[in-house]
Amino acid sequence: MSNDTTPVFEIYNRGGANLGRCYNAQYFEIRSSTELSKEQLDKLRNSGLLSYGQEFYVKSTKEDGRFVYNIEVRVDSGD
Repeated sequence: MSNDTTPVFEIYNRGGANLGRCYNAQYFEIRSSTELSKEQLDKLRNSGLLSYGQEFYVKSTKEDGRFVYNIEVRVDSGD
C-alpha cells in the first residue's frame, strides 16, 4: 500500500565556500515531490545529511511542480 504523504526527495551537494578566516559555508539543494515542513528539514539536518554547521538557512521555491529548497549551512571551524 502506498503512503501518499511520504515525501520523495533528492539531496544535491552544491559545493562550499570559505567566507573568511575560519568561517565556511556548504550549499545543498533539495528537490521534493511534496512540501517539506520545518520539522522535516530539521530532521534531515539533525541526521547529518545536511552537514553540522551552527547556522542553517533555507530558501524555498517551486519549479516545474516540485518544491526546491536551497540550503546554506555555515560553520565557524574555530569553535
